[in-house]
Amino acid sequence: LIDVLEVGEGTVPKLLVENRGPAPVLILDGEQLIGARQTRMAARSVVVGGRSRTNIPVSCVEQGRWHFTSEKFSGGRHYSPTRVRKKVKTHEKNMARAGTDATVEELAFSQGDVWSEIQDVQDSLHVHSPTGSLDEVSDSVEDSVVDWVERFPLKEQQIGVLAFMDGRPLALDVIGSDGLYGRVHKRLMRGYVMDALSSRRMQRMPQEYEVTHRMADGFLERISGCTPRKAPTVGIGSYYVLTDGVTGGRLEQDVDGADRLIHLSVF
Repeated sequence: LIDVLEVGEGTVPKLLVENRGPAPVLILDGEQLIGARQTRMAARSVVVGGRSRTNIPVSCVEQGRWHFTSEKFSGGRHYSPTRVRKKVKTHEKNMARAGTDATVEELAFSQGDVWSEIQDVQDSLHVHSPTGSLDEVSDSVEDSVVDWVERFPLKEQQIGVLAFMDGRPLALDVIGSDGLYGRVHKRLMRGYVMDALSSRRMQRMPQEYEVTHRMADGFLERISGCTPRKAPTVGIGSYYVLTDGVTGGRLEQDVDGADRLIHLSVF
């Protein structure tokens, strides 16, 4: 019921989503879309309405290819590491702090930072993709990723994950319902594991770090203390940029007259 296509003959920062079904569809920031002219990553979480056509903002995560390998995109197995996702959110944050609306068109200006971060991931893992494909880099360490993901099984009624690395908060992802979160848990964890595997510091200095509830509460308090800035977006719902001590975004949707959280991602 859903096709993801190039816009015309292709434009790097946008893709067309055709939803022929009656139900809305959630595309999470960091999800990789494989094929067509080059692999992309959703740059912002978007809800695409039922029976609608929507251009969504994306970032290229395969710098060295610009030719068709398929007509349509397919969903990737690998989720983008937070270090790559954060580059887009940092650009949003800087615009918001400067008092400028972080429009979907403006997200394209983070592209150079995204490519640079993917190159650093390759260097850290000592692997090389001829086209700079983040998906191929993830494939190269697939066995290790699967092994680590199995160590973090889905918990009953879980709606998100707060990850620490090197004894510091890495990122938080929260989804609006446990049923929906359960469907994306393993993919989200793949992205977090890629952060750990590609961390040069952890490779140099392997050791255990203690993480406490107090440390987690401290990060959550920083998030709660943010002043969100509403930003123009596409699809259904409202999008807010988070600043003031953290970097992130929050997508909400009106459900039966009340604003409900759809996706919160904070770095």
